[in-house]
Formats: sequence, structure tokens, C-alpha cells
Amino acid sequence: MSSRAEDDYLLGTDYEELRRLQMQHWTWQPETVDLWDHAGFRQGQTILDVGCGPGLTTLELAERVEPEGRVVGIDGSEEFTDILRRKAEGIGHIEVVPADVRALDLPADSADAAFARWLLCFLAEPKLAIEGMVRALKPGGILVVMDYYNYEAFADQPGGNAHFQRVFRAVHESFGAGLDVGGRVPGMMAACGLEVIETKEISGVAQPGNRIWNWIAEFQRIYLPELVKRGLLQEEERQAHLNEWRERERDPKTRLIAPAMVGVIGAKF
Repeated sequence: MSSRAEDDYLLGTDYEELRRLQMQHWTWQPETVDLWDHAGFRQGQTILDVGCGPGLTTLELAERVEPEGRVVGIDGSEEFTDILRRKAEGIGHIEVVPADVRALDLPADSADAAFARWLLCFLAEPKLAIEGMVRALKPGGILVVMDYYNYEAFADQPGGNAHFQRVFRAVHESFGAGLDVGGRVPGMMAACGLEVIETKEISGVAQPGNRIWNWIAEFQRIYLPELVKRGLLQEEERQAHLNEWRERERDPKTRLIAPAMVGVIGAKF
């Protein structure tokens, strides 16, 4: 695995990020499971969990496919795959593969399905990952992608936080074009030989104390200091934004339109 593969993941692999990932997983678990249901993920299948991180979805997919099925968790971070390997001890139908997701070398026509959630947004060339997943799918196999598609639509309602747009514009800039990748997924799937069979918008409204609000708050706590380090945000801007955020948090009328995501289901024919 190249160091570049690990560098693609902007949020790190430390304890704080593990905690944030767990919160993120809980926040969007209902929408994730709904996508699996629509895609027909079921017992007995072999499913690739690509960009699996510490394996939160890998373990749940393993429950879904057991007892005869198999899940392959694939990630470019050795720290994450080591964590998953420890979690999967004694679970014989989970395989853990440390690999660069942009250059997947998996047996052709070997998997019934593949799943990639919040993976493509971190990649400069996301189509390479899709190509690798498609090669590994059997004819009739299903690829499910869940990712951002219009991050700049993220907005606070009613307005009033003068620094909100500035802060989240800096987040968008730090990811390059990645936070809009979902809109390109159907075209990339088609170019890689898949037929897009369903596209689902995934969105939500955050209000103080609900699951989406807490997810956004935790992301800010972890990532805004990194934006300051990179020179994309001034420390004074970060502090002013957080002060205004805390004021808005005390107002029960505050609403945020969460960053828009999309779930795309494609089939290999």
C-alpha cells in the first residue's frame, strides 16, 4: 500500500476520528440499510465493502449475508484494517484486505455486490475505484455508492451565522471536487459498463440535539482545526463561527439543511 493511499483520507485515523466515524455511522445507518434493501443485499452473497475504514459497515454486512455469504473489507489504511481484523476475530466469513482502492486487483467476476460509502469524495480519480469494483463483480452483480453530490447546498435556516458559509466553503475547497462527486457517479458507472437502476436522494434537516446536528458538530470539532493548519481558514474565523454556532444551538427554531448525498445503484450486465 502506498503512502499516497493513506494521504487521500483527510480526516486521519486516530481515536478522535474513530469516534467521529462511529457517530457518522449511527447517524446515517437507516439510509444505508435502506440502500442495501433496495439493492437486494441478502444471505449467501459475497459483498465487497470498499473503503471500509474500521469496518462499521463490514460487520453489519456480515450479519446480513451469514451463514453462507462472505464480506471482503478493503481499505488503504493499515490502521483501519488492523482494527477491523481485531473486530472480526472468530468471524470466518469476513476477509480483510489492505489495498489501494484506486488500483484494486481482485479476482474477476468473484463478487455478487460491492458497496462504497463516502469513499469517492476522497479520491482525485474516483472512476479508477469504480473500474476496479466493476471488474470484480459477476455478471448481474450490483454496485451501490453513497456519497455527497452538492455540498455547497448546505445551509442554515433561518440565516444569521455570518461565518457559516465561509467555514463550509473552506471545507468544500479542502476536498477539491470530491464533495460534488455523487452527481458524476451515474455517468462513471455507465462508462464502466453498469446500468444505473436506481438513484436516491439522501438528505436531512438538522436541529439542535438531533442526530444530524450532533454529526455536523462533531465533524466541525475534528476538522476545522485542520483547515486552520492548511491555511484555508483563519483561527479567528473558526472561533467566531463556533461562538455563533453555540448561540444558534440554544435557539430551538434553528434548522440546517444537511449536506446533500445520493445513493446510486448500478448493475453489471
